[in-house]
Amino acid sequence: MKTFIAYPFTEEQLDRFRQEDTQIVFYKDPYTDDDLADVDSIVAFQPFKKHTLQEFPRLQFLQLMSAGINQVDTDALKERGITLANAKGIYSIPIAEWVLMRLLEVNKRAFSHRDMQRDKIWEQDLGMPELTGSRIGIAGTGSIGTEIARKLLAFDVEVIGFNTDGRTTDHVEKSYPLSTLAEHLQELDALVLATPETPATKGIINRALLQKAPDDLVLINIGRGSAVDEEALIDYLQENPKATAILDVFQTEPLPQKSPLWSMEQVIVSPHVCASSDRATDRLAKLAIDNLRNWKEQKPVINEIDLDRGY
Repeated sequence: MKTFIAYPFTEEQLDRFRQEDTQIVFYKDPYTDDDLADVDSIVAFQPFKKHTLQEFPRLQFLQLMSAGINQVDTDALKERGITLANAKGIYSIPIAEWVLMRLLEVNKRAFSHRDMQRDKIWEQDLGMPELTGSRIGIAGTGSIGTEIARKLLAFDVEVIGFNTDGRTTDHVEKSYPLSTLAEHLQELDALVLATPETPATKGIINRALLQKAPDDLVLINIGRGSAVDEEALIDYLQENPKATAILDVFQTEPLPQKSPLWSMEQVIVSPHVCASSDRATDRLAKLAIDNLRNWKEQKPVINEIDLDRGY
C-alpha cells in the first residue's frame, strides 16, 4: 500500500501511518511525478488542488479530511471505481459547541454588552430571552445535526428535525421531511442548517420560504453556503429588524468585501471556522489509519460515500 497524504499531520501522527506498513508520500516532502504513479490511496482535504486525478492511475481509495465532498468530482471517481470516504463525525463536537455559543450570544446580548463595555455604558437589560422552552429546528440530522440536538437538550429546548424522508433520529422530538420545511418554519424560534450539498439542499433558504418565516427568526448556517440565497436573506433581514442571521459558510468564500452581510447589524459573520478544534487533527489521523487498514483488509470503510446519492 502506498498513500499520498496532503494534510498537515504531525511527525508523530505520520509515524502512526507508517506503522501500518504503508509507504507514505507526504505533500510537504520532496517527491516526483513517478512517486505518485503507484499511489493507491490518498488522505487529503483538497486531494486535487495541486494534482489531477489522472496523475494517480492506480488510485483505489480516497479518504477526505472533510465532511463535505463537493471538492471532488464524484462522477469521475465512480467511473474509475474509486472508493470515497469522508470525515463525518469528526467535526460534530466543535460545530455543536459553536452553535450553542452563537445561540447564547444572541439571546444574552453578548455583543451589545461588549459594545457597552467599550463605550463605558452601564445599562441593564432585564428581559433577555432564555433558551429554555424555545423550539429550534435542525435541517440535516446527520452526525453534526444529531450532536447539536444532543447538546441543546441540556437547555430543555424542543428540537425539531428535518431530513430527507422525515425519519426519526436521536435527541430530536419530532422529525419532518426537509421538503416540508416551509410548513413548519413559522413554529420555530431558530433554524440551524446542517445539510450537505446536494441538488435537494441547494437554495433551500430562498425568497419563497423566507416569506413564511417568523419576523424574529434566528438562522444559523454551518452546513453549506449554497443552501442560502443570500440576496433573498438580505432582503428578509432588512424587512425584519428583529431577525438574526449567523453565518459561517457562504456562496462565495472568502465572503466578498462588497457583500452587505459584512455590515448588517443583524448578521454575525465568521470565516468558515465553526469546525475548528485543537483535537480534530488527532481524530482525523485515527479515522484515516483505521480506514486505510479496513480498505487494505477488504473490510467496510467508515463513512463510505454513496457516489450516486452524494452522501
